[in-house]
Amino acid sequence: IMSIRNTKYNYFSYNGKYFHQVHGGAMGSPLTLTIANCYMFFYERDIVKQVNNSNGLYLRYIDDIFIIINWPIQHLSKQINRWNKLELK
Repeated sequence: IMSIRNTKYNYFSYNGKYFHQVHGGAMGSPLTLTIANCYMFFYERDIVKQVNNSNGLYLRYIDDIFIIINWPIQHLSKQINRWNKLELK
């Protein structure tokens, strides 16, 4: 329960000012790592299908994605913009 509570109340100080983190979890927290992996598992499903169907390479480490694919730059830019708007429902 304490770990769940810590994801809700994240405060930090920067340059002498205090901030309340509204979205996301604390960096370095084991719980945040697990949540990031679960989120990415569901988030990446459509992306992996598209890349694999195009004989591309898709690699991920935690929440970083590396893609090698032979698409025209216009199509790649369009897809990246679409992927950036994806949200889990």
